Amino acid sequence: MAGILINTERNREAHQVLMSGVLPVERRAIIEEVSSKILNILSLIDAEGSLSDENLESIVNLLEENFEKLKTERRESLRADYILQLHEIFDILRKKKISCIPINYYSRAASVFYSVKDYSSALYFYDQYLSFEPNDKEALLGKVRTLEILKSVLEAFEVHNKLIGLYPKNAELRFQYAQYLQSVYIEFPNNGDLLSHIMSFYSQAIAMDSSKEIYRYECAVFLAAIGKEGKASEYYDLSLFSLVQQ
Repeated sequence: MAGILINTERNREAHQVLMSGVLPVERRAIIEEVSSKILNILSLIDAEGSLSDENLESIVNLLEENFEKLKTERRESLRADYILQLHEIFDILRKKKISCIPINYYSRAASVFYSVKDYSSALYFYDQYLSFEPNDKEALLGKVRTLEILKSVLEAFEVHNKLIGLYPKNAELRFQYAQYLQSVYIEFPNNGDLLSHIMSFYSQAIAMDSSKEIYRYECAVFLAAIGKEGKASEYYDLSLFSLVQQ
């Protein structure tokens, strides 16, 4: 263990615990593996900060391996070690200014972190990917879901509006925004401007795709929940009429 490279505060702490001998054998083995692979990555990068095709493939394979381990590992402590390893790999690539890693690996890292509920890391990697592909629909959707979970309301508003601007004919995006605004309204009731926006986006979604009965139904449920039974009945009636017509 004498040659282990310690790159970050997290890795230093893990190393100190490892050397104290109090970690279970399984976790100790993983942290040793992390340190070994980090050293290996550095050995693949030449003095000018570039990679041969063969060495690039080795790093890509290592990323693939960690994505798979993180997705399948159910034990929290071991999952934390794989999260650490992924962060370390990307940190090295960033610090060494390695730009030849396919950008989709940033998007995939974001998706993997999101799937294991590490939302702060997911947001970081969505932002990294979007710095290359700022209008990617799936990445923007992933980012806005992450922001919603993190309760970053203003940032979520901004991304929702960007998506609607990029895809002005997409009714589903308007419906999703109405649903999110609705969740915010529940926390901040009696906000007239917010209520107006919710109804506007529901109305736009319904007008753009009248075949989606769920749009009218969800709008009716929301109106009933905030005590506007009369208006809710109108949307319920429209939903029933739509079902009869089908």
